[in-house]
Amino acid sequence: MGEAAGTSDEIPPDLLRQARLFSEVLRGMDPVASYELPDGMRARFLALWQYSCIDHPKLLDRLLPTDGARRNWHDAFVNAVLGDVQEGVAAMEFHLEEIRVIESQLVAGISAAAQRLHVDEPLTGAGGNSRRLDFAYQAHIFAARRTLEYFAGFVTAFFKQENPGFRHLAERLSRARPVELRDAALSALRDHDVVRDRVLSEGNTRSVRDCIAHWNTVPAGVVNVHIDADGGCRVFLAGGGENLDGFELTSLTALADALEQAADEMVDMIFDTYAALNLLPTTDPSAS
Repeated sequence: MGEAAGTSDEIPPDLLRQARLFSEVLRGMDPVASYELPDGMRARFLALWQYSCIDHPKLLDRLLPTDGARRNWHDAFVNAVLGDVQEGVAAMEFHLEEIRVIESQLVAGISAAAQRLHVDEPLTGAGGNSRRLDFAYQAHIFAARRTLEYFAGFVTAFFKQENPGFRHLAERLSRARPVELRDAALSALRDHDVVRDRVLSEGNTRSVRDCIAHWNTVPAGVVNVHIDADGGCRVFLAGGGENLDGFELTSLTALADALEQAADEMVDMIFDTYAALNLLPTTDPSAS
C-alpha cells in the first residue's frame, strides 16, 4: 500500500519552494537595511520570550480574554514586550552606534587635518558643521523616550490596565492587582529613579527630549580643537544636550559613552521590572 495522503495542513512543496526563493531575494537588502540587536541584548529578549511564552506559558494565562471580555490583554502584553519595547531598544542601539562611529571619525578627521598644518603657536577654536552628529543624537533621544512609553504599555497590560504613559505609570500601578506583583514592579521602578529624572520635565526644568520636541533644537555638543605648536592635537565635544565638560573628558567618544551609560540604565530598569513580575529566569543570559 502507498503512504497515507497528506493532511490539509501540509504546505504544498511548490509553495515552500517559492517561499524559500523569496527569502533569498529579501536577503539582498540586508547589507543596507537590516539591523540586529547586539548579541547580549538580543539574548535577554530571547530569554524573556522563551521563559514566559514557551517554558512557562501559564504565567500569562490570567491575561487571556474570558467570556465577554472586550480586551485581549495577553496579546497586548506580548506585542508590547516582544514587539514595541524590543524595537524601541533596537532603535536606541542603532542610533547609539551611529553616534559612536561619527564621533570617532570626527576626532580622527580633525586630528589628521591638524597634523598637516604647521603652526608657530598653539591654536584653539570651536565650531564647525556637525549636523550628522546632532541628528543622530536627537534621533537617539526620541528613541529612548518612546521606548519608555512602550515599556509603560507592557507593565500596565500585565495588570490589565490601559497605558497612562510613562509619566503616570507609578500612579496607575498604585491601584493594580495582584498586590505582591504590583509592589515588586513599583520597587523596580524606584530603584531606577535616575531614568525618570533624566527623561521627564519637572517644573521649570525641561528634559532634552521635550526641548527638542516642543521648544528648540539641542545639539550633540560643540566641537572644540586645540593644536599645539609641535603638532599635537586635542579634539573634544563640550556642552550640548548631555552638558559635556570637555576639560574633564578622557575618552575620544565621550558623547557615545555618556549615552550608552544612560541607555544601559534604562534597559536594566526594563529587565529588572520583567524579573520583578517573575517573567525571567534567575540567571542573566547576557552574562553567558
